[in-house]
Amino acid sequence: MAKPNRETDLLIIGNGVAGIRAAAAARREDPALRILIVSGESCPAYAAGALPDYLAGHIPREEIFIRRAEDYEKDGVGVLFGEEVLEIRHGEKKAVTEKHVIAYDRLIYAAGSFPILPRRIEGIGLPGNRVMKTVADVDGLLAQKASSAVVVGSGAIGLEGALALKESGCERVTLVELMDRVIPKSLDRDTAALVAAEVEKRGIRVLTGESVNAVKGEGKVAFAETNHEKIPCDLVLWAVGVRPRVELAADAGVALGETGGILVDDCMATNLPDFYAAGDCTESTDRLTQKPVLNLLWEAAARQGETAGLAAAGRRKPFPGSLAVLLTYVGETPVLAFGATEDDLEGRRYRVAERSAGGGYTRLLLRRNRLVGAQMVGTLEFAGPLLALMEKGAALPAAAGDIGDIRRNIVIPHQLSSYLREFRPPGRKRKETL
Repeated sequence: MAKPNRETDLLIIGNGVAGIRAAAAARREDPALRILIVSGESCPAYAAGALPDYLAGHIPREEIFIRRAEDYEKDGVGVLFGEEVLEIRHGEKKAVTEKHVIAYDRLIYAAGSFPILPRRIEGIGLPGNRVMKTVADVDGLLAQKASSAVVVGSGAIGLEGALALKESGCERVTLVELMDRVIPKSLDRDTAALVAAEVEKRGIRVLTGESVNAVKGEGKVAFAETNHEKIPCDLVLWAVGVRPRVELAADAGVALGETGGILVDDCMATNLPDFYAAGDCTESTDRLTQKPVLNLLWEAAARQGETAGLAAAGRRKPFPGSLAVLLTYVGETPVLAFGATEDDLEGRRYRVAERSAGGGYTRLLLRRNRLVGAQMVGTLEFAGPLLALMEKGAALPAAAGDIGDIRRNIVIPHQLSSYLREFRPPGRKRKETL
């Protein structure tokens, strides 16, 4: 058994927003605490949500970083860059990397998630198949300088990736979605049609109800084969989802929840003593539905990281649960969605209130005079109060028939403008009215 060659009070595995927020919170709570972050990436922490802005050329590479190497030393936090943790022996309070055996007292596991790459697709191993999860991924996309691309998946990552590729100089971009509309988990068909139209205005072809079944070429990607056609391309960007990175924790004896994420309590503690988890790798409770979810969003990871850091330093400040809020942009056009969609409400009675004004569209779903879902395209007006209304579960008067009535009857003081902005990590600056 190798002897420890590093020792720390608090070991944090992962250098994303959950990891650095955990370190900052623990340091504030206990200035004497020895803290060490281990990161598999070789660079300081960055805003993953700003990667499309870097790819599009809206911001330079250096602006995506939210920490510099010297910031860690300034904050009194040790860091090992470019080292993967290979094993956690929590019974011995040791973690093993390629170069070190680290002895620790407490551990925060913030290893994040990884992009899904469908291994059974013919040609998936050809050069030109890529994902967009890390800064290294975007460096590779920029280095390739593709002239034609197929983007598979139209969630926020796929949508933003397609737009960024087009703006970076890729001449032909095709967005392929298996479902019958873009962003199908968050938008109803009418709202999605507006978003697809905005995407197509920017020169991107949108195919829905299609799947990429094979990627073919001689030594590199030459075309993507869908149900109905062969699309010439030299790049296929896979954006079909991510999965929580939980294997090391599970091997150490940490329990997983029904969603496949790490099971934690409201202070991010796992079933093992002195073992906490935060960020994309964890299962949380949705504040609107009270159901377990994987909320792979910046805001949730940041708040979970802070909760875990405080708990590891001895202070309990419960995490209130997640809000699954989609906030993305098609150019300067905002797209916002939270709560239920019509698919979620299938088989139940509900009504829809809609409004188109000033180039923006708002769609509200109501059940038993309570707001249960909201979608907006081209506007963010009144989004904060609507989110507050839904979270509180406040009932509206029966006479509130349209969106104007609903607005007039909202009496909840809202303080969610800055909170909602956290769903959009650092990146391109945009005007927002919440």
